[in-house]
Amino acid sequence: MITAVIGSIPTSTTTSNEWRQMCISGSPYTVEWILKALEKNGYALDGRDLVDVAQSNINDGNGFVTQILRVVLNFKDQQRYSIVLKIPDADLISQSFGGEVNAVHVNYFNQEIRFYQSFLPHLSIPLPKIYEMVKWVPGEAAGAILMEDLSDACTIQNVSKGLTLEQLLNIAEHLADLHNSFLKLPEDRRRTFEDDFPPNGGCMDFQVTVVIDRAAEIARKYKAVIGNRLNKFLDILKDPVYHYYTAASVSEAFGLPRVITHGDLWSNNILWMNSDPTKVGAVLDWQGFCVGSLTFDLSRILVLCTSASVRRENTDLVIAQYYRKLENFGFSKSQVMQAYNETVPYQCAHMLFTIQLLESRLSEDELEEMLHRSAAAFDDIQDYEIVYKKK
Repeated sequence: MITAVIGSIPTSTTTSNEWRQMCISGSPYTVEWILKALEKNGYALDGRDLVDVAQSNINDGNGFVTQILRVVLNFKDQQRYSIVLKIPDADLISQSFGGEVNAVHVNYFNQEIRFYQSFLPHLSIPLPKIYEMVKWVPGEAAGAILMEDLSDACTIQNVSKGLTLEQLLNIAEHLADLHNSFLKLPEDRRRTFEDDFPPNGGCMDFQVTVVIDRAAEIARKYKAVIGNRLNKFLDILKDPVYHYYTAASVSEAFGLPRVITHGDLWSNNILWMNSDPTKVGAVLDWQGFCVGSLTFDLSRILVLCTSASVRRENTDLVIAQYYRKLENFGFSKSQVMQAYNETVPYQCAHMLFTIQLLESRLSEDELEEMLHRSAAAFDDIQDYEIVYKKK
């Protein structure tokens, strides 16, 4: 449902018709467009009763491609309705990638739309309600995703806080449900989805040219904490094929099926229920999804979003919980663990990249926590011999 809020309404001399024609954040999408989208989803909101529209950017400095906007519609009856609009942002893309919009950026935005179009009917994982979607076709159509605003019911947890065991187990159960839903599809349907949604080749190149380079910069900057821990893995981390391997083909290497992979499952993309912060309220931002490795999201959550002590004490327990929730698809927990271990070097490097992105917004204590979390994760794999290197 859309979020309804009771409260005082700002006074304004703007007419309801003027509000309806207002464009959101310079996009071609108007308040009238939002009202029509909501009407199609069963919400009878009379635009003639609009007295104010407020909009705010809730990206909070995150993201590479999209603006995420909260739009609040205020009506005469003292009701406020809040929704979220995601639109691509050329300026943000330029800041993130140092260039103009290209096909990789367009595909990245549209991938989230393809996810919702293809899989919503099949999945039980908590997701926001989607009201309207428009694919991004530069020069023809500005992209848009209009969705439920869950900010009153849910909260994003700061990554430096670290997930609890209860939260990790809840995520593991939801990932198992997600994978069960996919693996229950007829085999020919699954193969079609595998062909249609492989890992994004542009993202593989991005790992090498941006993620790993920035990870190395942070390792050098904080050498007193990170030391030379990254060095052992730099050769494979600069190999685009390794990144495809961690995202997908590690599945075949260890006899595992491919499943739906979120691709960027970390704290900023998970909403926790305010009524019970151990329960996932929604998983957001599916633009990096593919049909790939069933351990990719698990390894991201455990390495990046979990304190060293909680991860070390509970990795086996979390993976065991995930495996127990899976229906019997003919593979062992040890196969899952092997694929997980192969993915960890990349997730360690990605953590350094994330630190670089967040550095200016982290307090001294938060930065120290993230750096020591990274160092500990690297310590735990220094003696691990990656199977990929032997291939």
